[in-house]
Amino acid sequence: MMPAEQWYEYQKVYKKHGINMKPKTEKMKKLKKETADMSLREKITWITLLLVAGLLLVSIVELSNHSDNFQYSINKMEKENMSLLSEIENLNIELNKANNIEIIEKKAEVDLGMIKAKTFEYIEEEKPISKEFAMLLRREAHN
Repeated sequence: MMPAEQWYEYQKVYKKHGINMKPKTEKMKKLKKETADMSLREKITWITLLLVAGLLLVSIVELSNHSDNFQYSINKMEKENMSLLSEIENLNIELNKANNIEIIEKKAEVDLGMIKAKTFEYIEEEKPISKEFAMLLRREAHN
């Protein structure tokens, strides 16, 4: 064990020199004096630079936030666009099915009982229509 007097001396040296128990050199003392002696103008310059850097960082974060919001809305619109395109494609397929002549003919024959004509018959009138016929039609229309 250490005697009390030695311990007391040890504590004095420890408080004076710090953990590494080395005395402070002249270079360290000069360096601290030089950095501590900042003029008011230098302090204002540093504070201004720090404020400008802070504002730049805040504006970068805000711009990033806005760009993310725009990208989200763009992605949402693209999804809606894709769903609408697929719906349009489905409607075009249904329209082509409904306009297909073979399907129309089949529905007409089966559902409505229609029969497709095989030949066309033309009725030709040999006599020209007389003026008396036109007069009769006018009288009936006015009566």
